[in-house]
Amino acid sequence: MAKLNAGLQQELAGKGLTFNQPNVTPFRDKLRSAGFYAEWKGKYGDQPWELLEKSVGKLS
Repeated sequence: MAKLNAGLQQELAGKGLTFNQPNVTPFRDKLRSAGFYAEWKGKYGDQPWELLEKSVGKLS
């Protein structure tokens, strides 16, 4: 899926589309301090949460 997304992004950028790459750290910090990640980790459990963090990086 990541390979497909990267290829599509390159294709669209080649046609003039601009992609913004925001800094996700402030968003994640705010969600972490609000307890959002802890709540969802509790709902889904450790194993699914580990899979998510493997894909997107450390959240909690």
